[in-house]
Amino acid sequence: MVRRSSYVSENEETIGYDSYDEASNITFDMQISYFKGHSFISKTDVMLEMISRDNGYDGEYHKQESHGKEIYMAFMKTVYDDLAIKHNYDYSFFGFIKPINNKNEGIDFSMSFSCKDENRDCTIEENRLREKANRIIQSIQFTSMQQ
Repeated sequence: MVRRSSYVSENEETIGYDSYDEASNITFDMQISYFKGHSFISKTDVMLEMISRDNGYDGEYHKQESHGKEIYMAFMKTVYDDLAIKHNYDYSFFGFIKPINNKNEGIDFSMSFSCKDENRDCTIEENRLREKANRIIQSIQFTSMQQ
């Protein structure tokens, strides 16, 4: 497991996380960035355009409201046809979260899952990945909501 953090200021921070489950042969990579007080945070359409561009995505986001948060999430399976390997794909989940009652802060996130060792079996079940991604996203809480 590898963690990385980049503290920019009290208004911006990025945290990354990598892990490998040897039993399933699946790698997991996640990065979340927290923003507060930036003008672009209050403009959801601008945030989603930026996130789409960063992820090479041209599609719709699923929106849900849960526990005082607006969550916008998208899913993408990427197949790498130019790679002559057995497990030539990955699954990505990415999006934007903001408190409903505070348009001044938000989090963008991206997660990816892929097979690590080409010489081993690897079965990635899309539904299980969606459940895991949703659990992680639902667990995010803003301290401004707790005050």
